[in-house]
Amino acid sequence: MSFAIRTLLIEDQPPDRELIRRSLTKFTDLALDVKEAGSMAEAAESLAKYHFDLILSDLHLPDSDGAETISSLLKLNLKTPIVVLTGTHQDEQMALGLLRRGVQDYLSKDRITPELLERTIRYALERYGREQRELAASEERLQRVIQESSQGMMIVDAEGVVRLVNEAAERLLGKNKKQLLGQVFELPQGTRPISEIEEVNSRREAVWVELRFVPIQWEGVPMNLVCCLDITERRRQDRIKNDFVGAISHELRSPLAALNLAIHQLSTEAAGPLTQKQGEMVQKAQNSIERLGNLVNNLLDFSRLQPGVSKPKLNRSDMGPILQEVVKNFAPRSAARGLAFTSDFPSETLPVFIDPHLIAKVLSHLLENALRHASSLVELRAIQDKGGIQVTVANDGPPIPSWEQSRLFTSFEQIDRPAGGPGYQGVGLGLAIARSIIDQHGGKIWVESVPGQKVRFHFYLPKDTESGELPANHVQPLPSH
Repeated sequence: MSFAIRTLLIEDQPPDRELIRRSLTKFTDLALDVKEAGSMAEAAESLAKYHFDLILSDLHLPDSDGAETISSLLKLNLKTPIVVLTGTHQDEQMALGLLRRGVQDYLSKDRITPELLERTIRYALERYGREQRELAASEERLQRVIQESSQGMMIVDAEGVVRLVNEAAERLLGKNKKQLLGQVFELPQGTRPISEIEEVNSRREAVWVELRFVPIQWEGVPMNLVCCLDITERRRQDRIKNDFVGAISHELRSPLAALNLAIHQLSTEAAGPLTQKQGEMVQKAQNSIERLGNLVNNLLDFSRLQPGVSKPKLNRSDMGPILQEVVKNFAPRSAARGLAFTSDFPSETLPVFIDPHLIAKVLSHLLENALRHASSLVELRAIQDKGGIQVTVANDGPPIPSWEQSRLFTSFEQIDRPAGGPGYQGVGLGLAIARSIIDQHGGKIWVESVPGQKVRFHFYLPKDTESGELPANHVQPLPSH
Protein backbone atom coordinates (compact mmCIF):
# COMPACT_ATOMS: atom_id res chain seq x y z
CA MET A 1 0.00 0.00 0.00
CA SER A 2 1.28 3.48 -0.88
CA PHE A 3 -0.38 5.26 2.06
CA ALA A 4 -0.01 4.95 5.81
CA ILE A 5 -2.81 3.10 7.57
CA ARG A 6 -3.99 5.28 10.45
CA THR A 7 -4.11 2.87 13.39
CA LEU A 8 -5.33 3.24 16.96
CA LEU A 9 -3.51 0.89 19.35
CA ILE A 10 -5.42 0.44 22.64
CA GLU A 11 -3.24 -1.29 25.25
CA ASP A 12 -2.64 -0.36 28.89
CA GLN A 13 0.28 -2.72 29.69
CA PRO A 14 3.67 -1.13 28.77
CA PRO A 15 5.45 -4.46 27.96
CA ASP A 16 2.65 -5.57 25.61
CA ARG A 17 2.45 -2.13 24.05
CA GLU A 18 6.21 -2.14 23.41
CA LEU A 19 6.02 -5.66 21.87
CA ILE A 20 3.26 -4.62 19.47
CA ARG A 21 4.94 -1.31 18.66
CA ARG A 22 8.20 -3.07 17.70
CA SER A 23 6.32 -5.59 15.55
CA LEU A 24 4.48 -2.81 13.70
CA THR A 25 7.77 -1.13 12.73
CA LYS A 26 9.03 -4.33 11.06
CA PHE A 27 6.25 -4.71 8.49
CA THR A 28 7.48 -5.24 4.92
CA ASP A 29 4.39 -4.25 2.87
CA LEU A 30 2.15 -2.20 5.17
CA ALA A 31 2.94 1.26 6.50
CA LEU A 32 1.11 2.26 9.69
CA ASP A 33 0.64 5.65 11.33
CA VAL A 34 0.00 4.61 14.94
CA LYS A 35 -1.64 6.53 17.77
CA GLU A 36 -1.78 4.91 21.21
CA ALA A 37 -4.36 4.87 24.02
CA GLY A 38 -4.08 3.27 27.45
CA SER A 39 -7.77 3.29 28.40
CA MET A 40 -11.24 3.40 26.89
CA ALA A 41 -11.52 7.06 27.86
CA GLU A 42 -8.35 7.90 25.90
CA ALA A 43 -9.55 5.78 22.96
CA ALA A 44 -12.91 7.59 22.93
CA GLU A 45 -11.12 10.94 22.90
CA SER A 46 -8.95 9.90 19.94
CA LEU A 47 -11.90 8.46 17.99
CA ALA A 48 -13.77 11.73 18.48
CA LYS A 49 -10.85 13.76 17.08
CA TYR A 50 -9.40 11.59 14.32
CA HIS A 51 -10.41 9.15 11.60
CA PHE A 52 -8.76 5.73 11.83
CA ASP A 53 -8.45 2.95 9.25
CA LEU A 54 -7.81 0.24 11.87
CA ILE A 55 -8.20 -0.41 15.60
CA LEU A 56 -5.95 -2.86 17.50
CA SER A 57 -7.40 -3.37 20.97
CA ASP A 58 -6.74 -5.32 24.12
CA LEU A 59 -9.87 -6.65 25.84
CA HIS A 60 -8.87 -5.70 29.39
CA LEU A 61 -8.48 -1.99 30.13
CA PRO A 62 -8.53 -0.03 33.40
CA ASP A 63 -12.00 1.38 32.65
CA SER A 64 -13.45 -1.38 30.46
CA ASP A 65 -13.27 -5.16 30.44
CA GLY A 66 -13.98 -8.05 28.09
CA ALA A 67 -16.85 -7.83 25.62
CA GLU A 68 -17.78 -4.45 27.11
CA THR A 69 -14.60 -3.03 25.54
CA ILE A 70 -15.64 -4.08 22.04
CA SER A 71 -19.24 -2.98 22.56
CA SER A 72 -17.98 0.47 23.55
CA LEU A 73 -15.72 0.66 20.48
CA LEU A 74 -18.54 -0.38 18.14
CA LYS A 75 -20.78 2.31 19.62
CA LEU A 76 -18.05 4.91 19.18
CA ASN A 77 -17.05 3.89 15.67
CA LEU A 78 -19.04 1.48 13.49
CA LYS A 79 -16.98 1.99 10.33
CA THR A 80 -13.48 0.98 11.42
CA PRO A 81 -12.27 -2.65 11.38
CA ILE A 82 -11.21 -4.00 14.78
CA VAL A 83 -8.56 -6.64 15.53
CA VAL A 84 -8.68 -7.96 19.10
CA LEU A 85 -5.43 -8.73 20.94
CA THR A 86 -5.99 -11.59 23.39
CA GLY A 87 -3.93 -12.65 26.38
CA THR A 88 -5.57 -15.87 27.65
CA HIS A 89 -7.44 -18.91 26.37
CA GLN A 90 -10.65 -17.42 27.79
CA ASP A 91 -9.95 -14.25 25.81
CA GLU A 92 -9.66 -16.31 22.62
CA GLN A 93 -13.02 -17.97 23.27
CA MET A 94 -14.56 -14.55 23.84
CA ALA A 95 -12.93 -13.19 20.67
CA LEU A 96 -14.47 -16.02 18.63
CA GLY A 97 -17.89 -14.87 19.80
CA LEU A 98 -17.02 -11.24 19.05
CA LEU A 99 -16.34 -12.11 15.40
CA ARG A 100 -20.12 -12.34 14.97
CA ARG A 101 -20.59 -8.86 16.43
CA GLY A 102 -18.36 -6.85 14.11
CA VAL A 103 -14.77 -7.76 15.05
CA GLN A 104 -12.69 -8.64 11.97
CA ASP A 105 -10.05 -10.88 13.56
CA TYR A 106 -8.11 -11.66 16.74
CA LEU A 107 -4.52 -12.53 17.60
CA SER A 108 -2.97 -13.95 20.77
CA LYS A 109 -0.26 -11.70 22.22
CA ASP A 110 2.02 -14.63 23.06
CA ARG A 111 2.08 -15.63 19.37
CA ILE A 112 2.69 -12.17 17.91
CA THR A 113 5.44 -11.91 15.32
CA PRO A 114 5.84 -9.08 12.79
CA GLU A 115 4.93 -11.45 9.94
CA LEU A 116 1.82 -12.87 11.65
CA LEU A 117 0.61 -9.45 12.83
CA GLU A 118 1.07 -7.95 9.35
CA ARG A 119 -0.80 -10.86 7.72
CA THR A 120 -3.63 -10.60 10.28
CA ILE A 121 -4.01 -6.86 9.67
CA ARG A 122 -3.93 -7.28 5.88
CA TYR A 123 -6.62 -9.99 5.95
CA ALA A 124 -8.75 -7.93 8.35
CA LEU A 125 -8.59 -4.89 6.06
CA GLU A 126 -9.34 -6.97 2.96
CA ARG A 127 -12.26 -8.74 4.66
CA TYR A 128 -13.65 -5.45 5.93
CA GLY A 129 -13.34 -3.88 2.48
CA ARG A 130 -15.16 -6.82 0.90
CA GLU A 131 -17.96 -6.60 3.48
CA GLN A 132 -18.30 -2.86 2.86
CA ARG A 133 -18.54 -3.40 -0.91
CA GLU A 134 -21.20 -6.08 -0.42
CA LEU A 135 -23.08 -3.81 1.98
CA ALA A 136 -22.93 -0.91 -0.49
CA ALA A 137 -24.24 -3.15 -3.29
CA SER A 138 -27.07 -4.38 -1.06
CA GLU A 139 -28.01 -0.82 -0.09
CA GLU A 140 -27.93 0.22 -3.75
CA ARG A 141 -30.37 -2.60 -4.61
CA LEU A 142 -32.66 -1.63 -1.73
CA GLN A 143 -32.52 2.03 -2.76
CA ARG A 144 -33.50 1.09 -6.32
CA VAL A 145 -36.44 -0.99 -5.04
CA ILE A 146 -37.61 1.88 -2.82
CA GLN A 147 -37.35 4.49 -5.58
CA GLU A 148 -39.24 2.34 -8.10
CA SER A 149 -41.95 1.17 -5.68
CA SER A 150 -45.52 2.40 -6.17
CA GLN A 151 -45.94 2.34 -2.39
CA GLY A 152 -44.68 5.24 -0.32
CA MET A 153 -41.39 4.43 1.43
CA MET A 154 -38.85 6.32 3.52
CA ILE A 155 -35.71 5.52 5.48
CA VAL A 156 -35.66 7.29 8.84
CA ASP A 157 -32.82 7.25 11.38
CA ALA A 158 -33.07 6.81 15.15
CA GLU A 159 -33.66 10.56 15.63
CA GLY A 160 -36.51 10.57 13.11
CA VAL A 161 -34.48 12.32 10.39
CA VAL A 162 -35.48 11.30 6.84
CA ARG A 163 -32.51 9.87 4.92
CA LEU A 164 -34.30 8.62 1.80
CA VAL A 165 -37.80 9.10 0.37
CA ASN A 166 -39.49 7.97 -2.86
CA GLU A 167 -41.94 9.82 -5.10
CA ALA A 168 -44.95 7.81 -3.90
CA ALA A 169 -44.30 8.95 -0.32
CA GLU A 170 -43.87 12.56 -1.51
CA ARG A 171 -47.29 12.48 -3.20
CA LEU A 172 -48.99 10.82 -0.25
CA LEU A 173 -47.47 13.14 2.36
CA GLY A 174 -47.88 16.26 0.21
CA LYS A 175 -44.21 17.26 0.55
CA ASN A 176 -41.27 17.22 -1.85
CA LYS A 177 -37.77 15.88 -1.25
CA LYS A 178 -36.44 19.26 -0.14
CA GLN A 179 -39.14 19.41 2.54
CA LEU A 180 -38.45 15.86 3.77
CA LEU A 181 -34.78 14.92 3.33
CA GLY A 182 -32.66 15.86 6.32
CA GLN A 183 -35.73 16.95 8.27
CA VAL A 184 -37.24 15.34 11.35
CA PHE A 185 -40.41 13.49 10.37
CA GLU A 186 -42.94 14.20 13.10
CA LEU A 187 -44.36 10.93 14.39
CA PRO A 188 -47.31 10.42 16.74
CA GLN A 189 -46.60 9.85 20.43
CA GLY A 190 -46.31 6.22 21.43
CA THR A 191 -45.31 5.19 17.89
CA ARG A 192 -45.65 1.44 17.38
CA PRO A 193 -44.48 -0.86 14.53
CA ILE A 194 -47.79 0.15 12.88
CA SER A 195 -49.08 3.71 13.41
CA GLU A 196 -51.58 6.01 11.72
CA ILE A 197 -51.29 9.74 11.01
CA GLU A 198 -53.40 12.34 9.21
CA GLU A 199 -51.72 14.34 6.41
CA VAL A 200 -52.59 16.56 3.43
CA ASN A 201 -51.51 14.98 0.12
CA SER A 202 -50.16 16.64 -3.04
CA ARG A 203 -53.75 17.29 -4.24
CA ARG A 204 -54.45 19.18 -0.99
CA GLU A 205 -56.77 16.42 0.22
CA ALA A 206 -56.84 15.24 3.82
CA VAL A 207 -55.67 11.62 3.95
CA TRP A 208 -55.02 9.02 6.63
CA VAL A 209 -51.68 7.26 6.27
CA GLU A 210 -50.65 3.98 7.86
CA LEU A 211 -46.95 3.83 8.75
CA ARG A 212 -45.27 0.45 9.08
CA PHE A 213 -41.79 0.47 10.64
CA VAL A 214 -39.25 -2.21 9.68
CA PRO A 215 -35.81 -2.13 11.40
CA ILE A 216 -32.94 -2.25 8.88
CA GLN A 217 -29.21 -1.50 8.64
CA TRP A 218 -28.46 1.47 6.38
CA GLU A 219 -24.93 2.77 5.87
CA GLY A 220 -23.90 0.50 8.73
CA VAL A 221 -26.30 2.16 11.19
CA PRO A 222 -29.64 0.86 12.59
CA MET A 223 -32.52 2.73 10.94
CA ASN A 224 -36.18 2.19 10.05
CA LEU A 225 -37.73 1.51 6.67
CA VAL A 226 -41.11 3.27 6.85
CA CYS A 227 -43.81 2.00 4.48
CA CYS A 228 -46.65 4.51 3.90
CA LEU A 229 -50.11 3.29 2.89
CA ASP A 230 -53.19 5.42 2.12
CA ILE A 231 -55.93 4.10 4.41
CA THR A 232 -58.38 6.99 4.00
CA GLU A 233 -61.10 4.82 2.46
CA ARG A 234 -60.59 2.12 5.06
CA ARG A 235 -60.95 4.70 7.82
CA ARG A 236 -64.14 6.01 6.21
CA GLN A 237 -65.63 2.50 6.05
CA ASP A 238 -64.58 1.86 9.65
CA ARG A 239 -66.26 5.09 10.75
CA ILE A 240 -69.51 4.09 9.02
CA LYS A 241 -69.35 0.65 10.64
CA ASN A 242 -68.58 2.08 14.08
CA ASP A 243 -71.35 4.67 13.83
CA PHE A 244 -73.77 1.90 12.89
CA VAL A 245 -72.61 -0.33 15.74
CA GLY A 246 -72.87 2.55 18.21
CA ALA A 247 -76.35 3.55 17.02
CA ILE A 248 -77.71 0.00 17.13
CA SER A 249 -76.21 -0.55 20.59
CA HIS A 250 -77.85 2.62 21.92
CA GLU A 251 -81.19 1.58 20.42
CA LEU A 252 -80.94 -1.83 22.10
CA ARG A 253 -80.25 -0.49 25.58
CA SER A 254 -83.73 0.87 26.32
CA PRO A 255 -85.75 -2.26 25.42
CA LEU A 256 -83.08 -4.39 27.07
CA ALA A 257 -83.41 -2.39 30.31
CA ALA A 258 -87.20 -2.80 30.24
CA LEU A 259 -86.86 -6.53 29.60
CA ASN A 260 -84.33 -6.86 32.42
CA LEU A 261 -86.68 -5.07 34.83
CA ALA A 262 -89.60 -7.32 33.87
CA ILE A 263 -87.54 -10.49 34.34
CA HIS A 264 -86.28 -9.18 37.69
CA GLN A 265 -89.87 -8.62 38.81
CA LEU A 266 -90.70 -12.19 37.85
CA SER A 267 -87.64 -13.63 39.62
CA THR A 268 -88.54 -11.83 42.87
CA GLU A 269 -92.13 -13.12 42.50
CA ALA A 270 -93.46 -9.56 42.59
CA ALA A 271 -96.13 -10.65 40.10
CA GLY A 272 -96.97 -13.82 42.01
CA PRO A 273 -95.32 -17.10 43.04
CA LEU A 274 -93.47 -19.23 40.47
CA THR A 275 -93.36 -22.96 40.12
CA GLN A 276 -89.93 -24.64 40.13
CA LYS A 277 -90.08 -25.04 36.35
CA GLN A 278 -91.05 -21.40 35.88
CA GLY A 279 -88.22 -20.30 38.19
CA GLU A 280 -85.71 -22.25 36.12
CA MET A 281 -87.01 -20.66 32.92
CA VAL A 282 -86.80 -17.16 34.44
CA GLN A 283 -83.21 -17.85 35.56
CA LYS A 284 -82.25 -18.89 32.02
CA ALA A 285 -83.86 -15.71 30.71
CA GLN A 286 -81.90 -13.63 33.23
CA ASN A 287 -78.63 -15.28 32.18
CA SER A 288 -79.38 -14.62 28.52
CA ILE A 289 -80.25 -10.97 29.22
CA GLU A 290 -77.00 -10.56 31.16
CA ARG A 291 -75.00 -11.93 28.21
CA LEU A 292 -76.90 -9.69 25.81
CA GLY A 293 -76.26 -6.70 28.07
CA ASN A 294 -72.54 -7.48 28.13
CA LEU A 295 -72.55 -7.74 24.34
CA VAL A 296 -74.29 -4.37 23.94
CA ASN A 297 -71.85 -2.74 26.39
CA ASN A 298 -68.90 -4.24 24.51
CA LEU A 299 -70.23 -2.94 21.20
CA LEU A 300 -70.61 0.54 22.70
CA ASP A 301 -67.09 0.41 24.17
CA PHE A 302 -65.72 -0.78 20.84
CA SER A 303 -67.32 2.11 18.92
CA ARG A 304 -66.13 4.69 21.49
CA LEU A 305 -62.55 3.42 21.55
CA GLN A 306 -61.90 3.79 17.83
CA PRO A 307 -59.17 6.33 16.87
CA GLY A 308 -60.43 9.89 16.85
CA VAL A 309 -63.71 9.10 18.65
CA SER A 310 -62.75 9.70 22.28
CA LYS A 311 -59.69 9.93 24.49
CA PRO A 312 -59.09 8.37 27.90
CA LYS A 313 -59.37 10.68 30.91
CA LEU A 314 -55.85 10.23 32.22
CA ASN A 315 -54.80 11.20 35.73
CA ARG A 316 -52.37 10.10 38.41
CA SER A 317 -53.86 7.03 40.06
CA ASP A 318 -52.95 4.18 42.37
CA MET A 319 -53.27 0.82 40.64
CA GLY A 320 -53.64 -0.98 43.99
CA PRO A 321 -57.33 -0.17 44.71
CA ILE A 322 -58.27 -1.08 41.12
CA LEU A 323 -56.65 -4.50 41.53
CA GLN A 324 -58.29 -4.99 44.92
CA GLU A 325 -61.71 -4.19 43.46
CA VAL A 326 -61.43 -6.72 40.64
CA VAL A 327 -60.27 -9.37 43.13
CA LYS A 328 -63.35 -8.59 45.22
CA ASN A 329 -65.59 -9.00 42.16
CA PHE A 330 -64.00 -12.03 40.52
CA ALA A 331 -62.91 -14.22 43.45
CA PRO A 332 -66.54 -15.21 44.28
CA ARG A 333 -67.30 -15.84 40.61
CA SER A 334 -64.27 -18.12 40.35
CA ALA A 335 -65.37 -20.03 43.45
CA ALA A 336 -68.87 -20.42 42.01
CA ARG A 337 -67.32 -22.15 38.99
CA GLY A 338 -65.13 -24.38 41.15
CA LEU A 339 -61.93 -22.49 40.24
CA ALA A 340 -59.17 -21.40 42.59
CA PHE A 341 -58.40 -17.66 42.38
CA THR A 342 -55.04 -16.31 43.58
CA SER A 343 -53.70 -12.75 43.52
CA ASP A 344 -50.31 -11.26 44.27
CA PHE A 345 -49.37 -7.60 44.00
CA PRO A 346 -47.34 -5.14 46.09
CA SER A 347 -49.00 -3.60 49.13
CA GLU A 348 -47.34 -0.23 48.55
CA THR A 349 -48.75 2.46 46.27
CA LEU A 350 -48.59 1.60 42.56
CA PRO A 351 -48.61 5.06 40.92
CA VAL A 352 -49.48 5.21 37.24
CA PHE A 353 -50.96 7.74 34.78
CA ILE A 354 -54.23 6.12 33.63
CA ASP A 355 -57.99 6.31 33.17
CA PRO A 356 -58.99 4.06 36.13
CA HIS A 357 -62.40 3.21 34.65
CA LEU A 358 -60.87 1.97 31.39
CA ILE A 359 -58.07 0.00 33.06
CA ALA A 360 -60.71 -1.71 35.23
CA LYS A 361 -62.39 -2.73 31.96
CA VAL A 362 -59.12 -4.23 30.71
CA LEU A 363 -58.78 -6.30 33.87
CA SER A 364 -62.42 -7.40 33.63
CA HIS A 365 -62.04 -8.55 30.01
CA LEU A 366 -58.83 -10.46 30.77
CA LEU A 367 -60.34 -12.12 33.84
CA GLU A 368 -63.57 -12.97 32.00
CA ASN A 369 -61.43 -14.64 29.35
CA ALA A 370 -59.45 -16.52 32.02
CA LEU A 371 -62.62 -17.74 33.80
CA ARG A 372 -63.99 -18.97 30.49
CA HIS A 373 -60.98 -21.14 29.66
CA ALA A 374 -59.44 -22.14 33.03
CA SER A 375 -59.47 -25.77 34.12
CA SER A 376 -58.93 -25.19 37.84
CA LEU A 377 -56.96 -21.97 38.45
CA VAL A 378 -56.96 -18.23 37.68
CA GLU A 379 -54.12 -15.92 38.78
CA LEU A 380 -53.82 -12.13 38.97
CA ARG A 381 -50.34 -10.72 39.57
CA ALA A 382 -48.70 -7.29 39.35
CA ILE A 383 -45.12 -6.07 39.66
CA GLN A 384 -43.55 -2.67 39.09
CA ASP A 385 -40.19 -1.33 37.98
CA LYS A 386 -38.83 2.21 37.65
CA GLY A 387 -40.66 2.73 34.38
CA GLY A 388 -44.10 1.29 35.03
CA ILE A 389 -46.34 -1.56 36.12
CA GLN A 390 -46.87 -4.98 34.58
CA VAL A 391 -50.06 -6.93 35.26
CA THR A 392 -50.47 -10.61 34.42
CA VAL A 393 -53.67 -12.67 34.26
CA ALA A 394 -53.02 -16.41 33.97
CA ASN A 395 -55.12 -19.54 33.70
CA ASP A 396 -54.39 -23.26 33.44
CA GLY A 397 -56.62 -23.85 30.43
CA PRO A 398 -55.63 -25.30 27.04
CA PRO A 399 -52.63 -23.65 25.34
CA ILE A 400 -53.20 -21.22 22.47
CA PRO A 401 -51.44 -22.35 19.26
CA SER A 402 -48.69 -19.94 18.21
CA TRP A 403 -50.28 -19.41 14.78
CA GLU A 404 -53.52 -18.28 16.46
CA GLN A 405 -51.98 -15.84 18.95
CA SER A 406 -51.70 -12.96 16.46
CA ARG A 407 -55.50 -13.04 16.02
CA LEU A 408 -56.36 -12.88 19.72
CA PHE A 409 -56.51 -9.09 19.95
CA THR A 410 -58.31 -8.61 16.62
CA SER A 411 -61.91 -7.41 16.78
CA PHE A 412 -64.68 -9.91 15.95
CA GLU A 413 -62.25 -12.84 16.15
CA GLN A 414 -62.94 -16.02 18.12
CA ILE A 415 -60.28 -18.71 18.34
CA ASP A 416 -61.94 -22.05 17.58
CA ARG A 417 -65.31 -20.70 18.72
CA PRO A 418 -67.86 -21.08 15.88
CA ALA A 419 -70.91 -18.87 16.36
CA GLY A 420 -73.52 -20.77 18.35
CA GLY A 421 -71.19 -23.71 18.93
CA PRO A 422 -69.85 -25.09 22.24
CA GLY A 423 -68.08 -22.45 24.28
CA TYR A 424 -69.37 -19.58 22.17
CA GLN A 425 -69.50 -16.49 24.40
CA GLY A 426 -69.91 -13.50 22.10
CA VAL A 427 -68.49 -11.86 19.01
CA GLY A 428 -64.83 -11.62 20.04
CA LEU A 429 -64.52 -8.04 21.26
CA GLY A 430 -63.21 -8.33 24.83
CA LEU A 431 -59.50 -8.70 24.02
CA ALA A 432 -59.74 -6.21 21.13
CA ILE A 433 -61.21 -3.64 23.53
CA ALA A 434 -58.44 -4.38 26.04
CA ARG A 435 -55.80 -3.79 23.37
CA SER A 436 -57.40 -0.50 22.26
CA ILE A 437 -57.43 0.78 25.83
CA ILE A 438 -53.81 -0.21 26.50
CA ASP A 439 -52.73 1.36 23.19
CA GLN A 440 -54.43 4.63 24.17
CA HIS A 441 -52.43 4.55 27.42
CA GLY A 442 -49.12 4.18 25.56
CA GLY A 443 -48.70 0.66 26.95
CA LYS A 444 -48.24 -2.82 25.59
CA ILE A 445 -50.36 -6.00 25.78
CA TRP A 446 -49.32 -9.49 24.77
CA VAL A 447 -49.90 -13.20 25.41
CA GLU A 448 -47.60 -16.07 26.36
CA SER A 449 -48.75 -19.62 25.77
CA VAL A 450 -46.48 -22.67 25.78
CA PRO A 451 -47.74 -26.28 25.95
CA GLY A 452 -47.46 -27.60 29.50
CA GLN A 453 -47.54 -24.11 31.06
CA LYS A 454 -50.21 -21.63 32.04
CA VAL A 455 -51.64 -19.23 29.48
CA ARG A 456 -50.53 -15.73 30.50
CA PHE A 457 -51.90 -12.40 29.32
CA HIS A 458 -49.66 -9.44 30.23
CA PHE A 459 -50.07 -5.72 29.93
CA TYR A 460 -47.55 -3.04 30.79
CA LEU A 461 -48.38 0.58 31.65
CA PRO A 462 -45.62 3.21 31.76
CA LYS A 463 -45.81 5.45 34.81
CA ASP A 464 -45.37 8.51 32.59
CA THR A 465 -47.78 7.86 29.72
CA GLU A 466 -47.39 11.47 28.58
CA SER A 467 -43.95 10.59 27.20
CA GLY A 468 -45.62 8.16 24.80
CA GLU A 469 -42.73 5.69 25.05
CA LEU A 470 -42.12 2.42 26.80
CA PRO A 471 -38.89 2.40 28.83
CA ALA A 472 -36.17 0.30 27.24
CA ASN A 473 -35.75 -1.72 30.45
CA HIS A 474 -39.41 -2.45 31.14
CA VAL A 475 -40.33 -5.53 33.16
CA GLN A 476 -39.99 -8.76 31.25
CA PRO A 477 -42.74 -11.42 31.20
CA LEU A 478 -43.17 -13.06 34.59
CA PRO A 479 -41.37 -16.39 35.03
CA SER A 480 -43.22 -19.67 34.80
CA HIS A 481 -44.12 -21.57 37.95
